[in-house]
Amino acid sequence: MKKFLVIVSVLFATTAAAEVCSAKLQDTRGMTLRSFSGYGYSTSEACKEALQECRYEKRRLAGQSRRYRDASCTVERRRPRPTPVKRTCEFDLKKNNGRTIESFRAKGQTQKNACQKARRKCERELDYRQSNGRNMRAYCQKSFSNGGGNNYDYVTKSCSVDRVNPRGRVVDTHFGSATGRRGTGVKAQACSQAMQQCRRDASYSGRYQTCKQTDLYSDYSSDSFVFGEF
Repeated sequence: MKKFLVIVSVLFATTAAAEVCSAKLQDTRGMTLRSFSGYGYSTSEACKEALQECRYEKRRLAGQSRRYRDASCTVERRRPRPTPVKRTCEFDLKKNNGRTIESFRAKGQTQKNACQKARRKCERELDYRQSNGRNMRAYCQKSFSNGGGNNYDYVTKSCSVDRVNPRGRVVDTHFGSATGRRGTGVKAQACSQAMQQCRRDASYSGRYQTCKQTDLYSDYSSDSFVFGEF
């Protein structure tokens, strides 16, 4: 029974005295001569023990060399490694009327990385739906991001292009979306994507149709493209 109590006491003491602290004996140039570790029930107690060991060693070696006599004992403080902040970005899969079908959120080390992940999720779902003949006019658009610093330079732009028949009636509307650094023609990329979709469908129709950009204020040309029969 006594042995059992002793074992329990030792285990309890080992578990409780979980705080560790390090001290170092440094010369006047900052070079570490000796390192010491202390243990205790608190950080203060552990550091006190480490400093006591360091000062005892300094006194013992002081007579051997002036380097030890002029040395000092300091607690070794380790700066905790900062936890990286995750950036979040969200893309919405939208119908041609702007209503959200589904939202896709992702996290990354940068806003660009997070938005790339979220956009890929959205585009995979869009490809799946369109391969099954659903939501053929849907598109992906960024709806949220919490980046920081230079990450705010990345923007997402959308653009729409109408496919018009010779009478001026809108046959269909095509949408494009692009993400990139501000000032690099992101809007133009989105409009180019929408225009390509319009031109492709116009060529398939076998009729004279015009593709006209509806976002006239953008940096992409709003000139019409006319297609004949093929």
